[in-house]
Amino acid sequence: MANALRETLTAINLQAEKLKKLLAIRVRSWNDKVENLKVELAAAQHELAVQKIFGICGRLQVYTCSSRQILE
Repeated sequence: MANALRETLTAINLQAEKLKKLLAIRVRSWNDKVENLKVELAAAQHELAVQKIFGICGRLQVYTCSSRQILE
């Protein structure tokens, strides 16, 4: 009886170790995905900022051209 319990506990411990290793692999994978998403987000934010700047500059050029035409 004691041997059967010991074998069962050993099997459970082995299974638990396998599951812990699998979970660690998944967590690392998720962390990598999160890091990639952070990089993509930063790039998108940068692109948006650049678009806003060029949009503002474009509008300023239009206003400047319009005011010059009015002054002439």
